[in-house]
Amino acid sequence: MTTFQIYLNDDGETVRVRAFCDGDAIADLQVANWDSAFDECIHALKNGQAKARDEEVQE
Repeated sequence: MTTFQIYLNDDGETVRVRAFCDGDAIADLQVANWDSAFDECIHALKNGQAKARDEEVQE
């Protein structure tokens, strides 16, 4: 099962999206828009652009 955490960063402007599959981190993204955060994460996962928790993500 895939679960998502979506929350506002400490800067109060950018949004962080984290995705987990069966408890393992599969994505950790920084996005600019709260409304599109989930869609951006799904898009990155589908296109192989999402990186695991300890890797830097470049968009």
